[in-house]
Amino acid sequence: IGLDFYQTLAIPNGHGIVISNGTWVTDIRDNTIAGNNQTGIFIQGIDATIESKDFLITGNKIGLNNNLASFPNNRGIVVEGNVSDVWIGSIIGHDEDPNFIISNTNGGIVVKTDSGGYAPKNVTLRKNIINRNTVTNLLVDPAANLGIQPPQGLSFSGTLLTGIHQISNAVID
Repeated sequence: IGLDFYQTLAIPNGHGIVISNGTWVTDIRDNTIAGNNQTGIFIQGIDATIESKDFLITGNKIGLNNNLASFPNNRGIVVEGNVSDVWIGSIIGHDEDPNFIISNTNGGIVVKTDSGGYAPKNVTLRKNIINRNTVTNLLVDPAANLGIQPPQGLSFSGTLLTGIHQISNAVID
């Protein structure tokens, strides 16, 4: 989505995939989403009465082609507004399906409150490969996700990933 058939040339859309107000139970799986002028995947809920919920985003290449060459979107994934129950990354038992979110211009994953003050909640990020995104790899607005922020001070040694999280005994993987 955003590249030619051979994935050697960007043919940008505004957004790659847009999911808006009131959409429920959607899987975005095994896509190449790159070279778009705005966001690769944009999920939004724009008012208090109609929630967008139950999303799985897994196995995608966002900002790259299938050969892992860089074709940045402006932003990789944005979750904004009245949205809940979003799983970004490998589901438990299927660790072989991470998202590769690499080389996007203004952020890899952004979870934010919209201009009306509606904030996403229950956004889970698991086993994604997120790096080399300009500005930020991951941004979670303090008002979003019930105030739960990503872990800090991450370090990787062998097969062990460790870090500090605001919730005691939180699993960081």
